[in-house]
Amino acid sequence: MLLNPSDLVDLESDAVLINGCGPVGLVIAKIALTMGVANVVVVEPNPFRQGQARDLGAQVLHPSDDIVEICREVAGARGGFDVAFEVSGVHGVLPTLFEALRNEATVVAVGHPSQPAEIDIASWINRKGITLRGIYGRRLWESWDQLMLLLKSGRLDLDWLFTHHLPLSAADEALNLLTGDAGKVLLVPSLE
Repeated sequence: MLLNPSDLVDLESDAVLINGCGPVGLVIAKIALTMGVANVVVVEPNPFRQGQARDLGAQVLHPSDDIVEICREVAGARGGFDVAFEVSGVHGVLPTLFEALRNEATVVAVGHPSQPAEIDIASWINRKGITLRGIYGRRLWESWDQLMLLLKSGRLDLDWLFTHHLPLSAADEALNLLTGDAGKVLLVPSLE
C-alpha cells in the first residue's frame, strides 16, 4: 500500500473520513484507529464491507446519507474533519469530501476515477486552504518500514482482512468474490 501511516499522525488528526471500504480503505481505517484517531467515519454502499468497517470500530455511512452534515456534527466546533481519503475511485465524490472538511484540512486521493474530477480551486483550495495530496511509490519503502513496525509491535493486526483462501485454479471465483462479500482473497498454490 502506498499510504504512509505517519500521514495520519503528522496531521494530528481528530477526525478522519474515508470514502470506500475495499481492502485499502479498511486498512486506512484500521491504521487511523490504531493511531488513536478519535472519529473515523467511512462511506461505503456494500453491506459486507460496511460490516467489516463497523467491526473495526469505525462509524459507517451510506453514500446516500448527508455526509457533510454528519461530519460537521461529529466535528463540532472544529467545523469539519481533518483528513479525507478518497479510496473508491468513484467519479463525483470529491465535492462531498471537500465540504466535509474543516479549513486547512487535507484530502488524500488514493482511488483512480475513470474520468477527470472537477475541483473548485477558489472554494476549496484558496478559501478553505485545503491541501490535496496524491499518493505515489516514492515513499513505498518508508511506508513498509512503518507498517512493519506496527505489525511487529502487535498494535496492528491485518489477519481479518483476508476473508478467503482459494487454490490457483479458483482464480475466476476469486475475481467474482471481490465484487461481493469478500475482503482480500488469496490464491494459494499449496491448496491445489
